[in-house]
Amino acid sequence: MAPRKQTIEERLLRRRFITDDGHWLWTGAVGTHGYGCLNSPENNEYLVHRHAWAIWVGPIPAGYDVHHKCPYKLCFNSDHLELKEVSEHRRLHRTSDETCLKGHLRSEHTSYKKDGKGNIVRYCLACQREATQRRQERGGR
Repeated sequence: MAPRKQTIEERLLRRRFITDDGHWLWTGAVGTHGYGCLNSPENNEYLVHRHAWAIWVGPIPAGYDVHHKCPYKLCFNSDHLELKEVSEHRRLHRTSDETCLKGHLRSEHTSYKKDGKGNIVRYCLACQREATQRRQERGGR
């Protein structure tokens, strides 16, 4: 008999490091945005803190984002998360059409490319340069 697949909750708890001050830090894969990532059963990358909210609090309503009340992007303790309307969440993080998530001006650092599905997507050249530099420093390509 094949081994039972772990539930998302079991996978989250297996990759959790609890700090002295109560943060549950994700020890698994981290996306380029700095948040913990976990593939969902549909094999889509999904942010760990969103999984945590859905499991321990409830569904995320349309038009809302899960916001970290604490400063740690890798924290997924549901007591450290809250729902914010998308517009409020963007305002808090100062994301707009004028800047990327890290605050680089889009007019100076924007380029476009096709994603794996053929859609044209906008990305930040400064962020890409930083990611390339980090990879090279680690000895990657």
